[in-house]
Amino acid sequence: EEVAASHADMFREFNHRAVNHLQLVSALLDSRSRNEEDGEFAAMVARASANTLMISNLHRRMNGDEDVATRLQLFLHQVASGLIETSSSPETNFWVEGDDIELPSGQAISVSIVVAETLRLLLADHPASIAISIIRSATEPIVEIRAKAGQATPMSNKPARAFSQAFIDATVAQLHARYSLDQ
Repeated sequence: EEVAASHADMFREFNHRAVNHLQLVSALLDSRSRNEEDGEFAAMVARASANTLMISNLHRRMNGDEDVATRLQLFLHQVASGLIETSSSPETNFWVEGDDIELPSGQAISVSIVVAETLRLLLADHPASIAISIIRSATEPIVEIRAKAGQATPMSNKPARAFSQAFIDATVAQLHARYSLDQ
């Protein structure tokens, strides 16, 4: 019984270190992509960073290490990068700015779902730019998303827009948070 407990502890430690190393690799790749002048190479490195962070988060969730914090600014940057790159508006400029708040992984994933759905709604209108701001207030973190108009082609699929809004509303309710989108 003591040997089994020792092995379980060793396995948990191994998983914890694996997640930490994956997050470090993701951060290094993200830093490299930001300093790269070759746009195509920078995009490839940013995708590698996003994929590494995704693997790290999945590994953490599969192994029950829910207490580890996620850097929200980096995580939202990677989510936005992947969404914009695969959208019909890949030329949209975007940036994530503000405080780099750490949230428990489950909470960060929920916030990223709301941000991803909001971006999906905004990208349907082909904006010229999107800014995501993270603000640390006295009571709660605030994520603000601003879009600058581009080629106005409103999303014609009203059921998809309604589903996205319902999905956002349900996730926000689960977080006990507030959400508004001015269009």
